[in-house]
Amino acid sequence: MLPNALFIVLHAGLLVLFPRGIAARLTQVDIACPGYTSIVAEISLPLTGPAYEAAVNESNALYAGIFNFTFTYLVDPVNAGGPYTLFEGSVPLIAPWYYRSYERSPETVRAIITPGSIDPTNVHQLAANWNIITMITSGSGKSQYRLPAPVVIGLSFTPVAYTALIFVDILRLFNWATVFLMRTVSSANVSLLNFKLRAVLTEFRGSSRVMIFLARDNSVRELMLVAQSLDMTTGDFVYLAYDPTAVLKVESFTMWKMGKKDDDAAKEAFRSLLMIHVRDEERQLLNSERVQLMKEQVRVRSEQEFNVTLSPANHPPAGMVNAYRSIQIFAQVLNESKHQHGVASLFNGYNLSRMFLDRTFPSDLFDIFIDGEGNRRMEFAVSYFAADMGGQRRVLLQQAKREGFRLERGQNISSSWPNGKWPPPNEPKCGYANEKSICNRG
Repeated sequence: MLPNALFIVLHAGLLVLFPRGIAARLTQVDIACPGYTSIVAEISLPLTGPAYEAAVNESNALYAGIFNFTFTYLVDPVNAGGPYTLFEGSVPLIAPWYYRSYERSPETVRAIITPGSIDPTNVHQLAANWNIITMITSGSGKSQYRLPAPVVIGLSFTPVAYTALIFVDILRLFNWATVFLMRTVSSANVSLLNFKLRAVLTEFRGSSRVMIFLARDNSVRELMLVAQSLDMTTGDFVYLAYDPTAVLKVESFTMWKMGKKDDDAAKEAFRSLLMIHVRDEERQLLNSERVQLMKEQVRVRSEQEFNVTLSPANHPPAGMVNAYRSIQIFAQVLNESKHQHGVASLFNGYNLSRMFLDRTFPSDLFDIFIDGEGNRRMEFAVSYFAADMGGQRRVLLQQAKREGFRLERGQNISSSWPNGKWPPPNEPKCGYANEKSICNRG
């Protein structure tokens, strides 16, 4: 027998608990969403807005009689904004919304949920003064506000800080202390690009044996081919790169292959490369039928509401799904807090934000784990391109949440490494430029 003091409702796999009689005390929740519409990008409102709206409608159905959610876009009325104008204008957009909403209804719970590109520090300070929740679902900088405040909840698929940490963990694991960092070198002129890469690689040869190369296009392939032409893919040098794509694609397994006459050369060069990426099991979830259906629904709504036509090429799913899940998670935490601590707890953003931390939020789309800092954590993997598997990408190392996201050692890849000596030492015996005296005697 269930206690008479409780109603229990099971909806879509989520258990909703609330005391008898609390349904009569409907709580209004107003969510502000600062964003921009002038540019079609993963964190723009044409790609994320319909997903937010769908989740708000579903939450109103799920928590009928408990909460009523409203959702308000905050967009620059003059030029519809963009990532730079939104950053500068986010505070002037958000402050009037809050004070107008408060004047109309002081008893309404308010929150800021945005795809990103806002001024993180000043918006965080506002939210601290108002003691309300802020959630950033795709991308934004780190807040520098240090006074006691609600934790900003970040759901970005690959937060920059944790991407950097995986590089640091790799360096520690293999005792690589001297590292050469190279950011994207891009040029429409292939000859000019190769000239730039050749110059940088020549500098690299004289100062390190480990390179971190940060690029978002096919520059990695060009880098490896130029390195090969300089005899720098023979096993003494190791190159670390990052694949930021959120969706697992067939071409991810053979990134060297482009249907060009130099594919065989690129395949051989890629043996000296380690690729960091989110675990394939996580990325594969964004290929599910549920996500594809959501993309189609967002495409239709985006054309109706924002007059924007989305194609597969400009419709990456990660930002869309993060937007949808953010509303689900926010509503779940509100419901838990109202049940456990009463209606007054919903107005304490400081305490409410702590209910998001160090826990996993399950879903039929995908689970989201939020760590103690308020950031989503994903499990990363480090892959190599196996010579004995036709250049196919294979996992060398991977993180495990159960082990505190520590990198777990994988197989020994000496048989696939160009000179058979894995891992390469941090420094050659004779030094980077044969400068050590031990190699210059007689």
